[in-house]
Amino acid sequence: MASLVPITVVFRTRRELRRRIDDAAASEFHVLGELKAQGYTDYLCAPLVFTNGEIHGAAFATRHANGFSDGDVDHIRHILRPLARIAEIWFSDLRGFTAMSSKASPQQVIGVLNELFDCQVPAIEDHGGEVLKFIGDGLLAIFPLASDGDVRKRCADGLAAARAAFAALDVRNAKAESPIEFGLALHVGEVAYGNIGGALRLDFTAIGPAVNLAARLESLTGKLGRRIVLSSELAEHAAVPLVELGTFELKGVSGAPRVFGLTST
Repeated sequence: MASLVPITVVFRTRRELRRRIDDAAASEFHVLGELKAQGYTDYLCAPLVFTNGEIHGAAFATRHANGFSDGDVDHIRHILRPLARIAEIWFSDLRGFTAMSSKASPQQVIGVLNELFDCQVPAIEDHGGEVLKFIGDGLLAIFPLASDGDVRKRCADGLAAARAAFAALDVRNAKAESPIEFGLALHVGEVAYGNIGGALRLDFTAIGPAVNLAARLESLTGKLGRRIVLSSELAEHAAVPLVELGTFELKGVSGAPRVFGLTST
């Protein structure tokens, strides 16, 4: 009986796993039996090695009669070399989204989200940031830093973008019947990003402990009554007055990170 899971083999060996999806492969890995039943012919699972040594993985499958060509595999290997860079990470989330979604129509929800992102995206891009993903009511952006870049300058850019985004939100709320709010976390750390997905659909994303920390920090904004919270890593480079908000146990984050806020909020 098939019991192994391809990704666990990749984690253990730190090497890619390639299988033509036939009866032998289906008996070795249960998931390949499921893929065979769906008409898939070839499978590749490859490691994503982060610069901190962590191993993640990405899997690809195709229904092409001849499976992946050598060129296909070369292209997959190329996109699986995500660029590891130091970046300021911006993670924001709409307050009260679940409650709003239960009461409003889908069209109304989409309209509010578009207004929310219209406040943030121009501010991010105007200050040299890059929006990576819209995750439901959330937004993930980075402010990339070159190897010889100025961390202090990038942190200042991120904070300036945050102020601009909230200024735009205040303008929106002054005119709207129903005000909205979002929380924002800023962090400095190392991320890996690139195209990840299946053979027929790819998605550009950023992954790594720094992204997870930023997301967890953002969850504190509502509890602390703060629009913006900052990690201790970013606080070290901030050129504005800050107040320490305390240390907090965060799900999936080791230790109890120190969290900071702006004195003006």
